[in-house]
Amino acid sequence: RVYDVHGHLGEYRQFPVFGSTAAEIVRQMDRLGIDRLIMSHHLVVFHGGADADEPVLAAMRGHPGRIFGYCCPDPRLAGTGAAYVERRLEQGFVGIKLHDYRGLPYTARALREVYALAAERRIPVLFHSPGSRFRAVFQPVLEAFPDLICILAHGGAGYPQYTHEALDEDAGFVKSFPGAHLDFSAAISPPAYPQAIIAKLGADRILFGSDLPFVNAAYTLGCMATLDLDDAQIHAVLHGNAERLFGEFMRPT
Repeated sequence: RVYDVHGHLGEYRQFPVFGSTAAEIVRQMDRLGIDRLIMSHHLVVFHGGADADEPVLAAMRGHPGRIFGYCCPDPRLAGTGAAYVERRLEQGFVGIKLHDYRGLPYTARALREVYALAAERRIPVLFHSPGSRFRAVFQPVLEAFPDLICILAHGGAGYPQYTHEALDEDAGFVKSFPGAHLDFSAAISPPAYPQAIIAKLGADRILFGSDLPFVNAAYTLGCMATLDLDDAQIHAVLHGNAERLFGEFMRPT
């Protein structure tokens, strides 16, 4: 089984994204052998709320068992805080997606009620991240909410700041918070980098994420195939960790 924990739906304002409808995404999943995808709308980069979440809800209902949703609370909008997340969970959303490009820092006071709910209910939060140097961005959040289950996106993507020192610092930081995980979405790194991350963190902290259709999921899946992992490790990365984090939603039927 292959469960992709990082996908998107719809157009992106700054340039076209081809194959971004739910039907087109499911066809890509079929070709690649991806069984399930957890997605948010591309609008999350700019704002959350109903504009971002209603199209994802429609995709979930149109493709049950294949597409699952992250809701995108945006406390700058009326009625889109913790109570908004509760309503979306009742509709079948399985997690929360937050993006700091939209001008709302992760340390914003308005997000504290969302973090408190997520920590209490064990709801995974997918954060857009810089891909490395996590401490500078996430330490205040994770120290304030040490029980938060989160996925720091693009953790093996391969950015210019990757050095041996950064790798050691990132691994130490993630290990210090039991709920912190990485996905490898948008991976452009040589195979030795994610291999080194897994060696330091263990496969139980890594999830497969592609950034589909923003990024060709075939590439990221191929990156996973090149890693020197045993069967238990590759199963953990490709589906087991998602089943553990997202619970009953991700368990096979």
